[in-house]
Amino acid sequence: MIYNKEKPILNQNSFTIAKDTIEQLYTLNQMIIEDHFHNRDILDSEYKDLFKSLYQENLCLKKEQIQLNLIPFKCETFVSSAPT
Repeated sequence: MIYNKEKPILNQNSFTIAKDTIEQLYTLNQMIIEDHFHNRDILDSEYKDLFKSLYQENLCLKKEQIQLNLIPFKCETFVSSAPT
């Protein structure tokens, strides 16, 4: 869809699929954050550090976690518009 908006995905309109997928990602992200919050007292420090790394630090500086060549625009633009 990024390169060709007319190209169907799963034999459906690519915009509709992308919109629905983004909504699902927002929901999943919210569930992960809520689970983390509700279990914060029983989580070990290694998990907490990893969670903080993924959710609060600048992932664009961690080139081993994001294949920047797959993103057709600046990483900072991509990450700043991601759900948190």
